[in-house]
Amino acid sequence: MEDRSREALKKGPDSTTSADGALPEQKNEGSGAEGQKTGKPKAGTVRILIAVCVVCAAGFLYWWNQPAQRLDRALKKADSLMQEESYEAAAARYTEAATIEPENTRAQEGLLEAWTGQADALARETDIPARAQACDLYSRILLQCRSMKDGSYEDPDHLDQVQTQTREKLDQLRAQIAEEYDRVETVTQTDDRSGKAVLPDGTEKPYTWHYDLVQISDEYYPYRDALNEVLARERDAFFADTEGTLAGAAAGGSAEGDYRDYVGVSGIYSGQGLLNIRMAEVRVLGRTRVNIYRGRTYRLSDASQVTLADLVDRTDSGLRRLVKRRVRDWLSTEGYRDISRSAIEEYAEETDPGDFKFSLRDDGTVCVVIDQEVPFFATGTEILEIPLE
Repeated sequence: MEDRSREALKKGPDSTTSADGALPEQKNEGSGAEGQKTGKPKAGTVRILIAVCVVCAAGFLYWWNQPAQRLDRALKKADSLMQEESYEAAAARYTEAATIEPENTRAQEGLLEAWTGQADALARETDIPARAQACDLYSRILLQCRSMKDGSYEDPDHLDQVQTQTREKLDQLRAQIAEEYDRVETVTQTDDRSGKAVLPDGTEKPYTWHYDLVQISDEYYPYRDALNEVLARERDAFFADTEGTLAGAAAGGSAEGDYRDYVGVSGIYSGQGLLNIRMAEVRVLGRTRVNIYRGRTYRLSDASQVTLADLVDRTDSGLRRLVKRRVRDWLSTEGYRDISRSAIEEYAEETDPGDFKFSLRDDGTVCVVIDQEVPFFATGTEILEIPLE
């Protein structure tokens, strides 16, 4: 008895036997393959799972990148940005949607609304660059409306309403900005079309033919493009009027003497809300020389051309009397004794107040201009600038 107990203690608690006398670790012996089913999945099964995942991912990406899905996402994001008043970002999303489907009504209308919101916000700013950007956006809206009318948009009345409201905003804002301009910056570009004419004896006679074109360079001045176009048209008219005349005169003339016809700028005044370009046409055909004043003055607030009558606070008769007196006194002081008083009076009385030529000096002094188109000075060889009071 004691020997058996002592033997059991030596074997320890794990060495006890089961009821049938078998040891625990011996019970599963000989159980076969069923005891080995706790390992990893087979390689073939893994490959199948991976292939299924790849196919599913490819199918999702294909669906995700379909035009209809991209359009829907862009429109939803744009609508959300509009609610947040993030107009610039919303415009980018609507533009993206319109790129996917150009005739999409929701994208077209949303783009107009986003640009309008962005422009209205900028129009309330105090600095000119921001408000100038608003003008650009309003102009873009008008262009977009015209483009939509040319397309398949089905509500032209709505577009007419948007155009009317936008045009009013644009005109008001441009006028507001222009009113704040006291002066503008300009650049002068010479359009040179000089050449050579062939004389009867076969020799070549060079001639000078060019025009100094003044252009406004201030990028924020709202009427820059309109006024630059006016100035360019004057340049074009000069070349159209003189085309062939100069070359023909040079070819038919002698080898001696100069043949020139050009418009040159002698000065530019910008201040007091005005832009005055002092320029003259010089025409030399052999021994004949003509100097004609071609100056122009524009009001910056509306880009309209200004006359001497607009600048001088006088009635028509008062302006004529002023010109008559100042021209007469100045010519007398400067020694022009051969010009009669009656000729000056006749010129002043017969000239329409809006047709008096004038210039603005660098200090802003207003001068009446006398050139060879004035009857009593037809033989003059210079252009006179006579200061007014």
